[in-house]
Amino acid sequence: MYHWWNGAASHFVVSAATSTDLLHWTWQVDLATRASQPTIRLASDGGYVVAWEQKPVSQMKATCRPNTPAVPADAPAALRITTKS
Repeated sequence: MYHWWNGAASHFVVSAATSTDLLHWTWQVDLATRASQPTIRLASDGGYVVAWEQKPVSQMKATCRPNTPAVPADAPAALRITTKS
């Protein structure tokens, strides 16, 4: 989970990436625009909860991806997250 500045649109974007060696990263999905400060936590059901600060009004948004049989338990976190909130 990370945020980056989109200069063309003049706002931050929250995105997820994966890495097999922590040196080389591959973008997987943009989760939110006009958003920053993402965090990810393991949920009690084995899924993931992602939260971030959402603008234009300073508020928190979150999304949850339950651990489902369609997604392998060892899949990278970014692949287990949807943008539904």
